[in-house]
Amino acid sequence: MKSVSKKLLSVVLAVLMVVSCAAVAFAADADFDYSTNEDGSYAVAGLLVDDIGEDGVLTLPVQQPDDGETYVSVDEEAFMYDGDTSSVLNQIVSVIVPANIKNVGPSAFEGLPNLTSVTFKGDIVLENRAFANCPALESVTFEGDVTLNDEVFADCASLGNISVNEDAKILTSRSALETTKWFMTWVNDKQPDYIMLGTTLVAYKGTDTEKTIPLNVTVIGAGAFMGNGNIEKIVISKYVNTIGKEAFKNCSALKEVVYSDYGEITTVGAAAFENTPYFDDFEGEFFTVGTILVKYKGDNAKAYVRIPNTITEIADDAFLGNYLISEDGYTFVISSITVPASVKKFGENCFALAQLDNGKYYSPRLYAYAGTAVIDELKKAGYLVSVCKNPADVNGDSKVDVNDARLALRIAVKLDLADDSTFGAADINGDGKVTVDDARTILRLAVNLENYTAKDLLLMPTTDFEILQAYTKAVKTVARYNAGYTKTVSSKVTDKNVNAQHKNRLLKLVNTGAVNTSAKFEPDTQAAIDNLTYCSLISTKTVKNAYCSVDENDNYVVTIVLKDVNDAKLTFDNDTYTEAANEINKVMPVVSGTDFYNAFYNSKDGFGKNWFQNWVPDNDKRTTPCVRYYSLDYTEPTVKATFDRETFKLSSVELGVNYKFSIDGRMDGIDISGKFFKVGDATFTRHDTIAYSDFTF
Repeated sequence: MKSVSKKLLSVVLAVLMVVSCAAVAFAADADFDYSTNEDGSYAVAGLLVDDIGEDGVLTLPVQQPDDGETYVSVDEEAFMYDGDTSSVLNQIVSVIVPANIKNVGPSAFEGLPNLTSVTFKGDIVLENRAFANCPALESVTFEGDVTLNDEVFADCASLGNISVNEDAKILTSRSALETTKWFMTWVNDKQPDYIMLGTTLVAYKGTDTEKTIPLNVTVIGAGAFMGNGNIEKIVISKYVNTIGKEAFKNCSALKEVVYSDYGEITTVGAAAFENTPYFDDFEGEFFTVGTILVKYKGDNAKAYVRIPNTITEIADDAFLGNYLISEDGYTFVISSITVPASVKKFGENCFALAQLDNGKYYSPRLYAYAGTAVIDELKKAGYLVSVCKNPADVNGDSKVDVNDARLALRIAVKLDLADDSTFGAADINGDGKVTVDDARTILRLAVNLENYTAKDLLLMPTTDFEILQAYTKAVKTVARYNAGYTKTVSSKVTDKNVNAQHKNRLLKLVNTGAVNTSAKFEPDTQAAIDNLTYCSLISTKTVKNAYCSVDENDNYVVTIVLKDVNDAKLTFDNDTYTEAANEINKVMPVVSGTDFYNAFYNSKDGFGKNWFQNWVPDNDKRTTPCVRYYSLDYTEPTVKATFDRETFKLSSVELGVNYKFSIDGRMDGIDISGKFFKVGDATFTRHDTIAYSDFTF
């Protein structure tokens, strides 16, 4: 704030006040010093009198007396007590903050020795230590929405009564309250595990390894779980919309976070999950919650960063810390960040790479695509932004033709160099490099071989990450609408390489692993679509390939092909099988995952359970009447989904997997093993498909 303090007016008013010997409740607007904020609005900057009346009530002003404009804030340290016993601040017993005041600055009322109560008449934001170290403060009343930043009421040991409206939105930091009597009363109470202020979870004090956030929680406060070394899994309920900064920071055991598919997180604070296994093991460049980019985790040596076009919000400090350190200090390798048209909200310092020694923040060049609204939004947020070439318009002539494809090809084979803007236009699939495939896509667009145009690429998912996010959103839409559907199941067994002598024995094995023993495979998929809605599609670790196209009905058609999983041996301990199955289930919980194992083990004729119960060591292998093990190879498990590009409502989704069995052991007293027969004699393949269609929303 830029101060415009009225010192001369202060002297005159002080004299007048002494002469009048007023002894009434203090409320005169002219008795306050003021300053102007950067936007021209007024802030209360302090007192201009040396007496506030016998009752000690300080009512902050509504209007600036010179021109009648409304005050909107209180300056930093405006009423901070410095220990002078003769100070007028020593008289303050109660503070009333009218509804026009929306923000109280850092340490604005810190240290007031005799302050006992504060009332806020409207929505309020209290900055760091705004009322810290007020030893006599007993009660605070909030009549509107509340935001409490760090240490707002630090060392207010007498503060035991905090009143909030039932429907108020409350954002608070744990450190704002944890040294108050109110907080300690919660701590000393054996139940419950959660410390609550309204519908905000202020702190968790339990020791459980797994917790589900209660349904009455809408906000997980800043630092609520910070430093908890016990919690391993947290389930976020559907009513939570906000996760505060550092909410789970330094939770050393936290490795799994499950979000309700029926809810939506709209805000995530800086460092909310940092220094947890969940954050550290998160695959890919972009750590996200829903469509919020919480943290960029990419390679610090990557010069060009393109934010995915499924991101709608960038959290505070999202890129902070992305630099290299040399002997001379900071080295900033990231030279540009391209912001897609999808982003609507920008957090504080969200593009800053570092806070420099002088306290200022360093950000790289920001680019946005020509003609998109995000350019104006970035400017409103105070950022300098350059216009970059649109996808596929490599030469920047505002059209996509063969010349663009030719230039992209020259860049791909390193016959030409590209600047950031040209590179971004040529890198169609957003993988951080320009390849022949990118040039081919541009050529297809130029000659109208696709059902979409270059302009569609501004919002169309093209990277693996974007495609997974789009698919996740489509699946969650099914859950939110509780959509009905039609399910079909099919299976095809290929046995041409199976030794004829053992064909029936092998088919008995494969069909025993199903719900029934008929030749047709019928997977155990009760409420399979419900399982589908709970799968996590954020990690790209298991993706072999993913691509999106547009059909003749203008729908998105996404195809996700997973990496092969080889030699997932189904043995007595089941460890390796479960690991492989979990890799598959990260993207598609098809029957080929753990459901197949359970179906096999619990098969109706008891064969599967008997197989495991009669397992014997290798040295007694020839005497066992059952199969020793079979290995199971998954080949290109595939998801294909069609959904409306505007509403993300699914019209169909198909899950398919190929898998190959290799038998090693004995069955019905007969050796069945690749060791005793030609390669392939003891193997067969099967393709299973589950398709959902005709969704009713």
